[in-house]
Amino acid sequence: MRRNGFHLVLKEVQRYKDADGQLVLKANADLDLAVDALLQAQNLDYILLGSGDGDFIRLVRALQDHGKRVDGISFAHTSTALRNQFDHYFNGALIPGILPSGSGDGEANQRLRGIMHSVFEDKGYGFLTVRTGYQPDQNRDDIFCHISDFSAGGVPIGNTSFSYLKESETIIEFDLVEQADGKVKAINACEFDPLGER
Repeated sequence: MRRNGFHLVLKEVQRYKDADGQLVLKANADLDLAVDALLQAQNLDYILLGSGDGDFIRLVRALQDHGKRVDGISFAHTSTALRNQFDHYFNGALIPGILPSGSGDGEANQRLRGIMHSVFEDKGYGFLTVRTGYQPDQNRDDIFCHISDFSAGGVPIGNTSFSYLKESETIIEFDLVEQADGKVKAINACEFDPLGER
């Protein structure tokens, strides 16, 4: 990693027992990361923060106050306030090639992930947005998804549950097929599970 230009800060894992006698492992690097970002900021125009921890809001603001563009990437449990503070936020599960497919079927490069941006609950269909690259504007939002092509744990879902996929910003994994009229459709769609447990 160092040969590829990364600055590594190594933290020793601390082990201790909590009040219940359970072994707890801890290796917080938050303060180290914040100090390093502030020290390096004068040499940087762009910072990509890999965290969803809301404790970083003050750091992001401080960097932005110094004219830096600060984007964020995380995979789960991301603070809404931090997400809103970033210049651009990227859900790592939606960026092509970062996480393997949850299908576990060896076709990881064939399946895509996206979120439902539009739903017609009474008609049982919606449209998905997928990220096509790393830039904020590299998306496509024309992928049709019918309720009959989506299942939860192999079981079909109802219109209300289908509509909730948009509201909850559920990450959906699917196969993409091009239809005869040139339009694209999601099939074999399900909620993305990074552990591959459908």
